[in-house]
Amino acid sequence: RLEVGALDTYMPKIIQNWPISPDLISENIQSLKTNKKVRRVVTPCGKRIRGYFPSLKSPNRKARFESGLELKVLELLELSGDVKEIKTHPYVLKLTEKLTGLSIDYTPDIEIRTQDGLALLEVKGVPYLQSKAQRERLTLISNALRDANVPFFTVLSNDLDDWRHKSLISELLRERPWPRYGIRGANNAVGQDTMDEPSASFKARWQSLSTA
Repeated sequence: RLEVGALDTYMPKIIQNWPISPDLISENIQSLKTNKKVRRVVTPCGKRIRGYFPSLKSPNRKARFESGLELKVLELLELSGDVKEIKTHPYVLKLTEKLTGLSIDYTPDIEIRTQDGLALLEVKGVPYLQSKAQRERLTLISNALRDANVPFFTVLSNDLDDWRHKSLISELLRERPWPRYGIRGANNAVGQDTMDEPSASFKARWQSLSTA
């Protein structure tokens, strides 16, 4: 089972080189997908924080989150040099654990794309594990994805507590380059993205964080 332990070691540097080809990972995930609609994540009601995180790595430039912890993880993934694309709550999978034959519908919190292929992330607060039913559900999900040869990481709230670079996250995200739409440049058509050029000092700090 692939799991994230202490993120001061793993993040933003994502563990890679799992012994499965990128194409095979994609095929394995595709074989698990159902036609069921993903439930609404961002709604006007509910007790937990939820909303959209502006992400340059998300296909539509915004990533959904439904907890403060998910937001923190998205911020880390946005800064990771290993993560090329982020999708949140992307689809519903039908998972079956080979040992028990039990099946479950599962919507990943986050799908990331790295140079070694796709991986799925589940983001949970530590109190979540106090429930036996939830522990059993998470174990079933992990086992079923392992059986299906799909890389899977569990990120817990205490994984982020001592991450040594967290004081830089807000500053770097605030200063990151952002596309400017509808600007005609020498090699850009109208409506095509152009990017503000970051400063040399910003590039150095971002590179330092992304390769830590």
